[in-house]
Amino acid sequence: KLFSLRWSPFESMGKKIGFFDLLFAKNLQEVRSALSQMNAIMLNYVIADTDGNIGWQTIGKIPIRSQKDSTLPMVVRDSKDNWIGWIPWEEMPKKINPKDNWVGTCNHTTVTYDYPYYFSSHFSPSWRQRRLIELMESPGKKTAEDYWAFQRDTKNLLAERILPIITDVLSLNLETKSLSEILSAWNFHDDTELIGPTVFQFVLREIFFQTYQDELGADLALALGNNYYFWQERLVSFMETGDSHWFDNITTKQQKETLEDIILSAGISAKASLVKQLGNNSANWTWGKIHQKQYLSPIKSSGFGKDLVGGGTFPMPGSVESLHRGYYYFDKPYDTTVTAALRMVIDFGDADKIMAVMPSGVSDRLLSPHRTDQIKSYLDGTPVYWWFSKEAIEANTQNTLVLNP
Repeated sequence: KLFSLRWSPFESMGKKIGFFDLLFAKNLQEVRSALSQMNAIMLNYVIADTDGNIGWQTIGKIPIRSQKDSTLPMVVRDSKDNWIGWIPWEEMPKKINPKDNWVGTCNHTTVTYDYPYYFSSHFSPSWRQRRLIELMESPGKKTAEDYWAFQRDTKNLLAERILPIITDVLSLNLETKSLSEILSAWNFHDDTELIGPTVFQFVLREIFFQTYQDELGADLALALGNNYYFWQERLVSFMETGDSHWFDNITTKQQKETLEDIILSAGISAKASLVKQLGNNSANWTWGKIHQKQYLSPIKSSGFGKDLVGGGTFPMPGSVESLHRGYYYFDKPYDTTVTAALRMVIDFGDADKIMAVMPSGVSDRLLSPHRTDQIKSYLDGTPVYWWFSKEAIEANTQNTLVLNP
């Protein structure tokens, strides 16, 4: 088969790319004007200015496609072009000074059902956005410290939603009853010292494979599992209705499996894997033992010596579903593969400093102590301040680096 590919930035980039104007923008309107020129990449931008305006804006040129839904490649049957224009800038998804007085994005679905154009079929599951809504709409005025804590929030709303379905089934079997008891006592937070998140992720992974692998085969099921954006919310909807043809194992011709069969089988397999990897004592099944983050150096990212030049390996809070992102792929369970490269909170009323921590450090020199000295703060949530005013810099200076010609 032949495939023909088009890349919208190649055709839509103008004389400006917007970054220069963005650096000198003084208010929300000027930021949006700069963003309208940034067509090299599709991103979500959150905006605030000192006049109290806030906004959220998508950028990039998105083609209007004649076939609407473009999840799959279009089969070409004639010479007609299926790109029939570009979504106008003013019709790109956005929110400017919304009534609820806050904006936020977690790569979730940002268009409504009545949006007139196909925008994307690849959105993050909604759990992180739902948790952000809970936190932002909680009573009281929010401080910079609150937002710092929000970025490190580990509550898993997916688990909160489907755990009753899982525990009800697991509690009925002697072999899986202990898993049900662990999950029932869990507070839904993916913290490193807890056992609940470990059991939940092991069981969820098995539920996925028990549901899809018989139809898709091992390789395709693994590829799908690695992309949570495509399957996670759909599987939840199947579990909540309790009915889907995917639950039946097509390799067992004489019987038709149900959701309960899937969950029980998943629980048995998960328990066997837990014992094999972490031992018989469930007290040792803490999330931090299995869910870790390894900081590697591009100088030596694998093999002998990688630990000498890297930043080390640490227990990692969070999960795919929490605001404190700790994304792992199904073919590399449960190593943290995707997380935030930078945590930052800016208080526009404080001209002296911002709160920010970057685990990769602020120096690229191999022997510099400032290459890895923010990892601990990143992991334990200790605030780190970047100072801006001359007075604040002088008051907080610990070391001075002088570069002589």
